[in-house]
Amino acid sequence: MANVTTRQRLLESAERLMALNGITETSVREVTEDAGANIAAINYYFGGKDELIFQLLKNGFEQLDTTLLEKLSALEASNGHGRPSLSEIVAVYFDTLLDLGVDPATGRPDPFIELMQHAASECEAILERAQDYEAPGITKFADMAGATADPPLSLRTEIETFVGLIFDPTVSAMRVAAVRGRNAASVDAIRAFASTGAEGYLAALASDAEGLTASD
Repeated sequence: MANVTTRQRLLESAERLMALNGITETSVREVTEDAGANIAAINYYFGGKDELIFQLLKNGFEQLDTTLLEKLSALEASNGHGRPSLSEIVAVYFDTLLDLGVDPATGRPDPFIELMQHAASECEAILERAQDYEAPGITKFADMAGATADPPLSLRTEIETFVGLIFDPTVSAMRVAAVRGRNAASVDAIRAFASTGAEGYLAALASDAEGLTASD
């Protein structure tokens, strides 16, 4: 513990307490006492509770994006000159987020995902600010998925909606995995559901684009 900075202790305590009790119900005093820090430490290191929450969420999304970029690049390389299928691309995002949300070794939910769920209902504006849809992993995900459409599509303007189509089922899969295990058949079914939804959405976008072209 001696090598852990006060700033890091505050982040760890805040994530654990807010994931367990909710963001609104967790006070600055509770966080600082748990971290063994002065009551003014959150203002000193982060500028306030809202910016502490923002940093927690941003850190989690950056971790997700870094891993996503690595896995998508590996998928691309493993296909040689071929193009990965949409189901393969969706599975990479799904499994990357699932592994972030449920510890593969213990099967227990990660506090970050619970924190994110609280943020969605208690401080949505901070959650939205923390998500970077122009980050390298997310943009690569959108570009690779769009390339599988016929004709190929740019998903940059649709990226929030498209990511949400896979994100929400994955969060449901986390709850299942926490109870039934990471390799449960129902987790596989949810992954397939997410892939089918993504495929249908791309087909609809392609159809809309063709309709617009025909009307010009």
